[in-house]
Amino acid sequence: MRMPNIITQLWHSNKGGIPTTLKNIRTMNLEDSIETWNELLNNGWELAEIDPQINNDVA
Repeated sequence: MRMPNIITQLWHSNKGGIPTTLKNIRTMNLEDSIETWNELLNNGWELAEIDPQINNDVA
């Protein structure tokens, strides 16, 4: 079975945490994306839930 590819986006945000400009986009396989996610969590990153309307406005 083929593993899916994952697309990640890194955004610059303002002081309120609202994404403003896209910094980069990466495509990686599922295994690499899980490894990257775990590294980020271990380095103190947190998942930030963004209001879907903000995502629509930025896009």
